[in-house]
Amino acid sequence: MTILTRCNDCNKLLFFSQNKLCEKCYTESKIKIEEKNNKQLQKQIEKNKFEKSKIKKQLANQKLIEELRREKELKKLKKVKSIPKKKKETIKVQKKVIKKVEKTLEKKAEELSEIFETVLYVSATVKRLKIIEWRFQKKKILLNKEREIRHTHKGGWSQEKFQSFVEMQKKKTWEWIEKNLDKEGVLRPPYEQILINCEQEKIKNKLENKLIK
Repeated sequence: MTILTRCNDCNKLLFFSQNKLCEKCYTESKIKIEEKNNKQLQKQIEKNKFEKSKIKKQLANQKLIEELRREKELKKLKKVKSIPKKKKETIKVQKKVIKKVEKTLEKKAEELSEIFETVLYVSATVKRLKIIEWRFQKKKILLNKEREIRHTHKGGWSQEKFQSFVEMQKKKTWEWIEKNLDKEGVLRPPYEQILINCEQEKIKNKLENKLIK
């Protein structure tokens, strides 16, 4: 006994077909389904790209806001310096502002690591060099080095000699920073995003020239 059916699309006679479609209609139907799935996938990819671009713009705006806020903080710090107060109080305020700026930029670097695969944060002062890397959202402190430069309160020639030593060490700040940066295993470029926290403009420019290529 022969079982005859007809194709649902072209009405062609079929023999023992389980698909209810002839071979030609079945192939065309499969192609249409694949094309539809590909279009949906493409739309999703474009949507994801748009969302990622939107997030990047938001972060760029936030970065600009943070930089403006940082400038305000620095202006406040300059005002504090100009007000005649006790030396110890001025130093305390100065340290608080510097720490606040440092924490803000470090936090921003951590936020950027959620979008970019590689992010580098560098904080450099006369006394301290701190380098943190985020690679695939994993945080790693590459370097956290501090050198001791203290003012002495001794009188006479010993104070004068020590102060000249301190000034000499300050002048060698960039050499000290560069020496540590060039150590094997400290940096693993390239980085998609690099954030630099440095109050000294000359040192900051040198860091940018060295790190951002």
